[in-house]
Amino acid sequence: MKGQLSLILVLFLISTTAIKSQWEQTDGPYSSIHVMKIAQRDSNLFAGTQCGLFTKTVTGKRWRPINYTQTGEFTFKGDSLFTSFYHGLGIVDLQDPNLTETPYPYSGSP
Repeated sequence: MKGQLSLILVLFLISTTAIKSQWEQTDGPYSSIHVMKIAQRDSNLFAGTQCGLFTKTVTGKRWRPINYTQTGEFTFKGDSLFTSFYHGLGIVDLQDPNLTETPYPYSGSP
């Protein structure tokens, strides 16, 4: 029993040192902002933040804004990325190389 426990402890220590995080600090999107969601689609990363929706390639160093509206939630469906923000919805065509968002502002009463 003691030998098995020692083996489990050694394997745990080896696995935790072998599985180190591969995160690397970059220059943005901004310093010290709250990231509410991050997701990967193909070779692109997307980050929904208090300052907007940003993207970069997995190997890239710089984040590029898609919008400057607080984006707390987004999801992928087909070739589109759907965003929600405090005053509406947005759709980003993932086939568009510029990843331009088309906003659909909320109007009216609930």
